[in-house]
Formats: sequence, C-alpha cells, structure tokens
Amino acid sequence: ECSGTDSANPATTFGDTLKWHAENLVVQNMRNGGETVVNWNLALDRNGGPHQGHVHQPLQRHRGDRRRSGHP
Repeated sequence: ECSGTDSANPATTFGDTLKWHAENLVVQNMRNGGETVVNWNLALDRNGGPHQGHVHQPLQRHRGDRRRSGHP
C-alpha cells in the first residue's frame, strides 16, 4: 500500500506523492522489465474522498439491521 501520506505541508502532499510514485513505481518498474503500473485507490473515506490515515476503526461490520457497528 502506497497511496500517499500526510506531510508537514498539506499543499505539497499531492505533488510529493506523485513524484514518489513516478520515481519508485513507474521508473523502477520499467527498468525491471515491467510494462504496466496500476494505481488503484482502495482507501476511500465515507464520503468517497481519499482516506488520509488516522484509522480509528479499520474495519466496519454491518449488523443484520444494516446499521454500522462502531464509530458513527
């Protein structure tokens, strides 16, 4: 998992993450004979936006009445 991280300056987080992905995932992959890089965001928050860490409850279970257990 390497979808990004918080940084000291939130304004540079996206650019820093993009640079890291290009250098470490794309370039290194191609140098080692890779042909494809798939970058799939599986860590979305409850509103469909990026999850920025700070996990308080990593898994949510659904009860039979379809209400979520744990944090609201």
